Amino acid sequence: MNTRRNIGFKLNLLIAIAVLCFAGVSSVFAGETIKSEPAKFGDWAIVGPSGGDVRVITIDPKEKDRLYVSTLDGQIHTSADGGATWKLLVNFNRSQLVLDQLIVDSRDSKIIYTSGHRHKAPGGFFKTTDGGATWTEAKELSKESIHSMVQSSSDPNIILVGTINGVWMSDNSGDDWKKISSETMPVNIDSLAID
Repeated sequence: MNTRRNIGFKLNLLIAIAVLCFAGVSSVFAGETIKSEPAKFGDWAIVGPSGGDVRVITIDPKEKDRLYVSTLDGQIHTSADGGATWKLLVNFNRSQLVLDQLIVDSRDSKIIYTSGHRHKAPGGFFKTTDGGATWTEAKELSKESIHSMVQSSSDPNIILVGTINGVWMSDNSGDDWKKISSETMPVNIDSLAID
């Protein structure tokens, strides 16, 4: 995603969050109706998807109308028309799996990464190379509770994840992982950035 588009998206997201906060909406769950004062905000409509508390919204860097959302119940939904309609891409069918991270690879939109946790219990890292038809789980991270994930913009082969046990790195697009944090480093890594 180029910087100008990224800044524009972040600004639009902040405006949307501000509108929801000022409208008195503390949280919205799938299937709930959002109500507002029409004179202030116009009409609201449910655009979906149904099936769980949405944790992340991701825009395909190559196709701006393709959106992905991951949920509190281990599902990923996709929209090809900017959110007008949605379809279930995958349900990992794992009890209490919270998918807090979702990245569409900047080089190839068929490569998608997601990771999560079951609060402090293991969640894992998952990757698809065929647009979501099949998924593989990283064996090194299968016992990790992952709370953050970032892909390097200068070298997209590099992915970092933050867990309750430290930081892990892959230098081959999530195929293999190694722990890079020391035993003395603080744990419970909730946020990561690559410069």
